[in-house]
Amino acid sequence: MLKVEFHCHTVFSKDCLTQPASLLATCRSKGIDRVVITDHNAIEGALQAQALDPNRVIVGEEIMTRKGELLAAYVKELVPAGLAPEEAIAMLREQGGVYQRFASV
Repeated sequence: MLKVEFHCHTVFSKDCLTQPASLLATCRSKGIDRVVITDHNAIEGALQAQALDPNRVIVGEEIMTRKGELLAAYVKELVPAGLAPEEAIAMLREQGGVYQRFASV
């Protein structure tokens, strides 16, 4: 069984001060086997962390759509903010991503 954190941020989100390397150190110290880094409308922090620890990090994104937020995992390319939810979901599906609806999407 794996211990997984599904929603966390790095300095690439405006509401977080945690560097990717520090997040990974915390995950290791707490026994977290996988972490989905879901910065707001950004994937740079997740990509940096994945370069440091590819087996532990799943690239994600918290995407602001016109009708609320989507929480996505297995993101390969940034999905821009401000799209209709259907457009964002289509972009995620094209790249093999998965999502969870947030707010009023």
